[in-house]
Amino acid sequence: MNLRSFGVIFDMDGVLVDTVQLNWKAHNIVLAQYGVQVRDDEIADYIGRALGDQVKMINQRYGLNIELASFEAAIAPLQDHYHAHIKAKPGVARLVKELDRQGIPFGVGTSSPREVALKRLRTAGLVHYFDTIVTRNEVERHKPDPEVYLYAARQIKRDPRQCVVIEDSPSGLLAAHNAGARCCAVEVPYVPSKRMQAADLYVSSLERVSPTALELML
Repeated sequence: MNLRSFGVIFDMDGVLVDTVQLNWKAHNIVLAQYGVQVRDDEIADYIGRALGDQVKMINQRYGLNIELASFEAAIAPLQDHYHAHIKAKPGVARLVKELDRQGIPFGVGTSSPREVALKRLRTAGLVHYFDTIVTRNEVERHKPDPEVYLYAARQIKRDPRQCVVIEDSPSGLLAAHNAGARCCAVEVPYVPSKRMQAADLYVSSLERVSPTALELML
């Protein structure tokens, strides 16, 4: 297969920028008001999903009735504070530059809202690399539903079966496979490796990933 015939879609939080534990630090400050704390070993159950789905899961698990709008408003200033100086994760800038140099289309597929995604990518110095950024705002159904990755594949003009999705969460991995794409999973401290065993490739860091390695997954 010619390298130019496939595409790459990146998840954002946890893959491009190291924001997941900062997000949950903010979540837990607000959840403390309800007598709830999500432990580090529970984060994997929630990540990759849209905030509305996370809040529904928390309400069901703890018998609460938290409203999404009020929760989102409460965590927003905390997340802005914690994310003020976030940087691209190791290997990200090198990989996207190499994909661009080789003419391989790539984009972002995230469950975060557009405004949040753009702000985080801008802060990390990454936003200018991506012409395609698909967010919570562009889709109706969220990971593990494949819609975000199907939409992103169309935006980069590739069949999803010609795409490699780079993910860090079990729900994101399932979304990638539900879309018909291959999935490269990146090791993160809040997701046990056994939760990502279905990935087509599992790496400790994007520093260890090249366009050729992604091509060989197809």
